[in-house]
Amino acid sequence: NSKVAGTFNYDSLTLGNYLVSKNVKILDVSTIDDNEPALFKTVLPQRIDGVKLTSSNILYYELNEKNAITKLIIKDVTGDYYNYGIVTKVDKNSEAMFGYYEFIINGNQLAYQTQNSIFGVNKGVARIKRDGNNISSMQNISMIKDKITDITNTFISTSKTNYLLAENVEVYYRNSEYDYMLIDINDLVNSDEYSIQGAYYDKTQTSGGRVRIIVITKKSK
Repeated sequence: NSKVAGTFNYDSLTLGNYLVSKNVKILDVSTIDDNEPALFKTVLPQRIDGVKLTSSNILYYELNEKNAITKLIIKDVTGDYYNYGIVTKVDKNSEAMFGYYEFIINGNQLAYQTQNSIFGVNKGVARIKRDGNNISSMQNISMIKDKITDITNTFISTSKTNYLLAENVEVYYRNSEYDYMLIDINDLVNSDEYSIQGAYYDKTQTSGGRVRIIVITKKSK
């Protein structure tokens, strides 16, 4: 029941009605469920600029003598500790509770088999919760539906808004055989030979989301 809540503003160093120390330390954790592996990552304050934090997002905070926040532990806000990739094959049996999945992460082809559980994921771009060699969940993420008008190294523009890119956004070139090859984002930004087939984000920016995966093809001549 944290009293701290509201929109984090990096310029004014405020969180709702609270001041934030310029040296604030922020930790983002994926879960506090004992039955789930917890992933975590330290977060720079500018990463959550403009993000609306509810009391359920805030697990812990410390104040200094000026009532400014010096330490903050938040839950499942940035999602930067997850893997994001492309699921290329799904073979699952709900009755037998068996699942087999092939996917690409960081350009690498991988496979994973489950027993006594299945993931609610379809072929396509997905968020993958991975702890070492173990995977506890896979779920598809959303594609930007509006027409993309521009792209830079930091954001994608549509006719309606801009979408910030994750620092480690992955760009995949897809050929006619639906093979995927990881390329540098500069090869997309600095070239006019590619067409963006899909840009995928995990959640809205005000909730901490970013564009995680971009799929491109070559423009037809």
